[in-house]
Amino acid sequence: KKWIQPYENLPIGLDHANAAFVPNGACGKDSKARAIVANFRASHYANMRTEVFGMTLDQGKWHVFANDTGSLPRDAAGAILTPDHRFLIEFGGVYYIDTKTRQAQERILSELKFAIDAIGARVGKASFKRLTQTYHTRLEFDEIRALDLCGSGHWLHIGKMSHPRFATQSCASKNQVYTCGGTTGGIPSQRHDRIDILRSWRENDIQTHNHSIQFLRKHAWLGQDHGNYADCDIHSFDELIAKAETAAKFVAHYPSTSRIFDK
Repeated sequence: KKWIQPYENLPIGLDHANAAFVPNGACGKDSKARAIVANFRASHYANMRTEVFGMTLDQGKWHVFANDTGSLPRDAAGAILTPDHRFLIEFGGVYYIDTKTRQAQERILSELKFAIDAIGARVGKASFKRLTQTYHTRLEFDEIRALDLCGSGHWLHIGKMSHPRFATQSCASKNQVYTCGGTTGGIPSQRHDRIDILRSWRENDIQTHNHSIQFLRKHAWLGQDHGNYADCDIHSFDELIAKAETAAKFVAHYPSTSRIFDK
C-alpha cells in the first residue's frame, strides 16, 4: 500500500487555513464540485493572505478563486459552511503587523483604525523581535464575516462575537453555531479544573440540542485556562445566514459600498 496524490500541490506553502468542499450544483446546475482554502498565513507569524484558493475537482489544478483586498486578511479563525454551501462563515482570527520602526507601526494602526473599530478587533501591545529586528503587533478579531462562494467572492461583515478569538474552532447543529476556545492573546488567565468539566460532559450524556445548550450555558463562561479561553460563543445559524444573504444582495446592487451589515 502507498499514498497517492491525485491533485497538484497548493500554489504556496501555508498553515492555519480553513478548508471547505462545495459539491456539484451548489452554485447552479452547471457548477462543479470544488475545494476551497482560505484564511491562512504563508510565513511564521506573518504574511496573512487575502487570496482564496479554489480547485475544481475534475481538473485537479489550483487557482485564485477570490481575492477580496478590501477586507483585512487573517488566519487561525474558526469557520463553517452553510447547509446550501453558498457561504463560508468565519469567526475571529489574527493579523500580524511587522515593521522596521515603531513610527511605521503607529502609522499603519492609524490608517487601520476605522476598519478596526468598525469590524471589531483588539490591538495588542507592540513588541520588538530581536531575531528579525522588527516591531511586531497582533490584531485579534471578534468579527464574524461570510465569504460569498456563489456570487461576488467578497467577505461580508455580518456580526461580532463576545470577544476576540483566534486559534479557535467552530461547529454547528441544525439551529446553532458554536465557536469555542481560542487564545486570549496575553489576557491574565484564571485556572479551572477542566477534568471536572469533561467528567460533567460525559455524565450529562448529551443527546439533544436543548441539553447541549444547557450544558454550555452552565459550564462555558469559566474565564480562561492557561492563557486560552474555556468559553463558547453561540449564534443562531438562521440569523447568520439571513444576514449573509441580505449582505450579498446589497453588494450585488451596490458593489462599491461598505460591506458592514450588522448595524
